[in-house]
Amino acid sequence: MKAIGTDFRLILTALALAVATWFALPAGHANAAGSCDKVASPAGSDANAGTVESPWLSAEYMAEHLAPGETGCFRAGQFVFDEADITQSNVTLTSYPGERATLKGTIKVEVGANQVTVSDLNLNGQGATDIGPFVFANETTFDNVDVTNDHTEICFVIGSADPSDPPATRTVIENSHIHDCGKLPSGNQDHGIYVSRADEAIIRDNWIYDNADRGVQLYPESHGVQVYGNVIDGNGEGVVVSDASSDNVIQDNVISNSKLRWNVEASNLYGTGNVVRDNCVWASNESQGGYYSENGGIMSAAESGDGIKVTGNTVADPKFVDAAVDNFTMPDGSGCSAPPGPPAITLQPAADQVQVGAPVAVHGVVTGAKLKHVTIQIQRHKRWSKFASAHVKPNGKFKLRKRLSRRLEMSRVHLRAKMPRVGRSRSVAIRIRG
Repeated sequence: MKAIGTDFRLILTALALAVATWFALPAGHANAAGSCDKVASPAGSDANAGTVESPWLSAEYMAEHLAPGETGCFRAGQFVFDEADITQSNVTLTSYPGERATLKGTIKVEVGANQVTVSDLNLNGQGATDIGPFVFANETTFDNVDVTNDHTEICFVIGSADPSDPPATRTVIENSHIHDCGKLPSGNQDHGIYVSRADEAIIRDNWIYDNADRGVQLYPESHGVQVYGNVIDGNGEGVVVSDASSDNVIQDNVISNSKLRWNVEASNLYGTGNVVRDNCVWASNESQGGYYSENGGIMSAAESGDGIKVTGNTVADPKFVDAAVDNFTMPDGSGCSAPPGPPAITLQPAADQVQVGAPVAVHGVVTGAKLKHVTIQIQRHKRWSKFASAHVKPNGKFKLRKRLSRRLEMSRVHLRAKMPRVGRSRSVAIRIRG
């Protein structure tokens, strides 16, 4: 295996250290004090105005009444419901600044509700179906969420099972915990993340653990999915690629201690171009005489067929500090490490509000690729177009400061960074004050 990439080691260490204090962190990390357009509280009423002083009550009402571009914030406490359907594009659900809320029920991001963000929340899928979140739209992001259903059903479902619906594209699940999903004892059908009919999903920098069956399942038509930088431990199986799924990359993960079968498995796979590379794998499964522990728990090429290429993986015990209490810290010398993951691009605003006529300032960083310029795009009438180019320094950092056209009549501008081979960043919103 390649030498440890210093940046990736730091990322893995930071992720693992965060686990030990995860449940002690009540605050959302992404939203600022003035960023809530609507507010809900366990002590509110849906007859209220949805303000801080007069909050709504229910998650269903919040999901159904946010307008495009708005952020809905939940005060601390638990919101219990059957099903909350998100039907509007470009909305955000998050916790109120400095607090952390729990949503207990089935969440659906419906077809056409594109560019939805769900962040800084605890999500318990026990609701109308006990499954969820469901994602049927494009460019949905889940960031810093804790997802479970206390061993009742599948958790994430990405892509509709209805072939008349378009595939869900570019879903991102990052910086999150997905755990204790699926009925016990195992029925071989309940997974942490079920990527069904979906294209170009990104599953990165998560902890995926103690799920009844697959930690991540790519079946039956998952295409161009990237699974990287995750700790995937103690599931029934780690990652399974099946049927027509193609061009998926499983890279730079720690995949360990699967309880029922393989850490990485190809099942009835006739899709092509799938790659499993540069992961750290460790198998402790002694069923069938240790059969599933061979090759670090990666199904052999002879059994998996030509649809998947396995290369550069390391078999090593991650030596988690205490996985039994979800502390996945890996001490030095554990042997589990990996080179940097796929290229990525991030973008942040210098300020979340600017005066009309004042320049908008953003900055960001490109990792895993050497580029000279990035393209900054702006959204107008739900379409993205070029706004400006920004020079990328040798360290990967870039920044842009540019005035908006006075002809733009909007209260909020949305920007994102985009480059070939790297992809696109999450969009950022900046308020325009009159």
